Amino acid sequence: MSIFEPKVTVAILRNSSIIPPNERTKFEAKWASSVKARVTAWKNLPSQKKSPRPICQLEWEAEVVEYVTLLSKKVRPCKKGDAPSKLSLNVPILGPHFVPPSYMHVNKRPGVVNITPEIQYLKPINILHPFYYPELACCPQCQSRTKVTWEGWTATGARDVHGVTCEEVALGLQL
Repeated sequence: MSIFEPKVTVAILRNSSIIPPNERTKFEAKWASSVKARVTAWKNLPSQKKSPRPICQLEWEAEVVEYVTLLSKKVRPCKKGDAPSKLSLNVPILGPHFVPPSYMHVNKRPGVVNITPEIQYLKPINILHPFYYPELACCPQCQSRTKVTWEGWTATGARDVHGVTCEEVALGLQL
């Protein structure tokens, strides 16, 4: 279980070895545009129109997806058959269960504290991704790794699930 604060995570990643020094100025803008595009796509889904979810929940989930996508790209081997790359010690490894920041987390950060009720009701998210679960990278029936290809994140967005102690959402990749 990891508390995921998007602004803090972006700041840490920007200053880590995962982002080359010449790309650090563009990193946050690229991150923000990717998150915005994902939220826009999720808002236009038929399921979102039937039972809309709060925009702040969609934005927070999109930040988590962007984080996981970045990490998985950085550890992915360049050639098939190579071992995955390792992340340096200054790169935080969070997840697969992401918990939104609480009132205490928001209150302890500098700046204007703008806490609205809907932010306090964000649901945790479980991410199903081969970065966290390497066994997902092979076929469950024949154990073949060559026939399994990941097409990207599910286009329908996260799904509500009943957690043990609270309501949660889950999101994974599609085959």
